[in-house]
Amino acid sequence: MNYLLTGEETERLSFRLLKNEDYDSWLSLFERKNVAKFLLLDPSLSQKELCDKWFEKSMMRYEKKLGGMNVFFDKVSGEFIGQCGLLIQNIE
Repeated sequence: MNYLLTGEETERLSFRLLKNEDYDSWLSLFERKNVAKFLLLDPSLSQKELCDKWFEKSMMRYEKKLGGMNVFFDKVSGEFIGQCGLLIQNIE
């Protein structure tokens, strides 16, 4: 089963996989308080290290077919809106 929304669209949004070219757009996310905590990343890491870890984690999920987060954009403006997706994982 494919857990990714790649190539899917809604009336307002288009979805695709995270790409290496998105890095600079994502970097500012990791300036925000508690982002590391909510993404289950080490909060002691720097902004750049957090972004690196998020990209590594995302790409690993894609490669291993463990679902993953999709990047989504406004279809009219092309503006980055956020991320969403289904993850296959074990929860304690």
